[in-house]
Formats: sequence, C-alpha cells, structure tokens
Amino acid sequence: MTQETSELSLEENRPTDVGDPLPFPFNQQTFCRYEPIEKRIEAARVLVVDNLLRDQEDLSEVGHKEWGEAAAAQIKHERMIAQLAIENILNNISRLIKSPTTHVTHLANLRVAVKEFEPDAIVLGGTLRDFDFYRPAIIQDFGDFIRSTKVPVLGICGGHQ
Repeated sequence: MTQETSELSLEENRPTDVGDPLPFPFNQQTFCRYEPIEKRIEAARVLVVDNLLRDQEDLSEVGHKEWGEAAAAQIKHERMIAQLAIENILNNISRLIKSPTTHVTHLANLRVAVKEFEPDAIVLGGTLRDFDFYRPAIIQDFGDFIRSTKVPVLGICGGHQ
C-alpha cells in the first residue's frame, strides 16, 4: 500500500463564479433586510375563527377526565391566550388589506357565521390542545364544513391540521 500525497494550490480551490449571497443568517450579517408589506388587496371580508376552548361545554370526556377540577382554570388560561391570538390575527389582516371587514367567531359556530357573514376568506387560529379535548360534535361539524366549503381557508398552526 502506498500513500500518495499531492499538493493543492489555493488558486485551484477558489470558485470561479460567485453566486448570490446566502440568506440571513448564513450570510454572516447581523441584520435582516426589512421588506415592507404592501397592501395589495383592496377589500375583503375575512372571518377569523377562534379555535381555542371557550368553556367546559366544549370539553370532551377526555378533557374533563384529564383536567378534573382544574378545568375552569385551564379554560380561563385558554381564553386569555385566545384573546391575544385573535388580536394579532386581526392586526395582521389590517396590515395586508386596504379595507378589511372582519368578524370573529368560535369554531363551534363556524357554519352559521359563514352563512351570515358571507366571507371572502376564513382564517383558522391555532389550538393549544389535542383535538381529543374537544367535544366530538364540534370536530365532526367542522370536518363536514371544511370538506364542503368553497371559501378559501388559511390555517395557522393547529388550525391547518
């Protein structure tokens, strides 16, 4: 067995053509270029769906069993987070659409809200819990609705699952 060594020239290993710079953070810059959001949509009716649990009636048997006496405190926590999430979604809609008309509804009321509000788009908020914490009728009704709707839907986080 023989070992062969070869000398490498630095000139031979330099790329001849340099492509586009790598994106942040791989480009070794400590900042990211700001890209302003341009409102390109003139007007839209957007239905925002709150997917978080509202009250103990939304809980399944699994939810009641797992949370027990802590259910009220868990629901209160979900409602606080839901309020923050919905405010954030509404803010983002107002940053994207010149003249938005928005309406917020809960997942359990989605079918009725779509019929009454007649949205151009639906935005589904995220969830905090597994779907087995939700009363099965809520999930079943949503499944039936989402498979038949012609309204475009954007799901955020758990909302796209």
